[in-house]
Amino acid sequence: MTRIMISMLVCGAAALGSPAKAEEAGELFKERCGACHLGPERADDRVAPPIFAVKNHYSGRHSGEAAFVEAMTNHLVGKGEILMPGAVRRFGKMPDQELTLDEARQLAEFVFNEDFAEPEWFADHYRQEHGEAPKAN
Repeated sequence: MTRIMISMLVCGAAALGSPAKAEEAGELFKERCGACHLGPERADDRVAPPIFAVKNHYSGRHSGEAAFVEAMTNHLVGKGEILMPGAVRRFGKMPDQELTLDEARQLAEFVFNEDFAEPEWFADHYRQEHGEAPKAN
């Protein structure tokens, strides 16, 4: 991951409160999620759906920050519903991350507040899967 990308993650986490908490959230995301969900730009080279797609699915099903964070937190601790069955078919179920409830909530808040770039191929992929254009986050 480039320094610019890391800086963007840390700066985007500023909505989480103090700079220290924002930096902690960005580092936790990079450590626990980044390798798979910020992986290669090419769709064929991925090992997990891009975080943009994950956020898009959660935003589409859960309106507002509280509902989004609750749903994603539950998923991250293994108690939530699967919102992306196509991704599970392609990549398998996400391995258990052994996160504390606090860490899972911190990651969910970070994802909600971060503005992730849409991969170039995502809109075409979404139309093929869902027959419509992706909803804006």
